[in-house]
Amino acid sequence: MLIACKYEEIWPPLIKDYIHISDNAYSKNQIISMEISMLTELDFNVNFVSSHSFLERYIQISKTDKVTRDLAQYMLEIALLDYSSIHIKPSYLAMSSLYLAKKIMKYPTPWDKKLAEYTFYNEQYVSSLSWIMLNLLKSYQRPTTKLEGLMKKFGSDEFSCVSTYFQFESQTSSKNHLHTEREHTSKRTGDITTDKKKTISADKLKSQKTLSSTQATSTKKGF
Repeated sequence: MLIACKYEEIWPPLIKDYIHISDNAYSKNQIISMEISMLTELDFNVNFVSSHSFLERYIQISKTDKVTRDLAQYMLEIALLDYSSIHIKPSYLAMSSLYLAKKIMKYPTPWDKKLAEYTFYNEQYVSSLSWIMLNLLKSYQRPTTKLEGLMKKFGSDEFSCVSTYFQFESQTSSKNHLHTEREHTSKRTGDITTDKKKTISADKLKSQKTLSSTQATSTKKGF
């Protein structure tokens, strides 16, 4: 964590802060010694290209608008939170999130020759990955989710409020809705059946009365 903070943060925490959060489990010399050991093992090669770096490059190539950029970044950061996407390369995650964002924003050509030339990807593979991104978006946007940090972040004006564009029903509410519909259907069916029974009973009673009247008339004529 100390190495990562030194690499990413403008003002990284002090070593005494790490000693405090570890409840004095390690001393200052132990932390420094482990830091040196890790950097030596890595040969001080801690630089890497993240999926966000790829996304920035792809956005420059495709010249997308701000809303589409923010939407692609939102879906990309959702994917980084989910373990199921860990096996996908950062470049593929970036490209599929941008492709899906263009699809959602109804771009006439979400994939073009220029992207294919720079990325060496084909649309078929990127499209298949975009389905994974879409499922992750649906899962994250459901009301039952407990991870609301990204939703609040991308619901601000700074990121074009892209997280407010979608609302997916939870599986529980969908099941309840389906159950309620079935109850209403059963009730309507039951009412129709009851009405039919009433009609049949009335017809039978009317037939019986007519038959009795006919028999009575015949008897009188016989006398």
